[in-house]
Amino acid sequence: MHENSNNAAAYRADDPLLVNSNIFLFDDPDAPELDPYTVLPNGGFRNTTNNTLVNYFMRNTLNYSTRFGDNHQVDVLVGQEVRSSDRTKEYAEGWGGIYLIKEVLC
Repeated sequence: MHENSNNAAAYRADDPLLVNSNIFLFDDPDAPELDPYTVLPNGGFRNTTNNTLVNYFMRNTLNYSTRFGDNHQVDVLVGQEVRSSDRTKEYAEGWGGIYLIKEVLC
């Protein structure tokens, strides 16, 4: 999200009239006497998720049966199976990114 988006601005909304009702401001438990303050003074958010799944599956079978004479039978079964999987998942989360002409500086 761009640094000027409403979502990023909500983390910087520290107007004295709103400071105690803004849930996005940090309320320091070690200093309860202080007013909540922003932890995102500049920038926006960058959340990226990349998923990739490559899968191969192949199965071949060959069945052959023959009978010769009254007492002989030949059955042949040939099979092949190939499996493959390649999974990738990447997740990145960044806070305070400054967006410039299609570029992100963090």
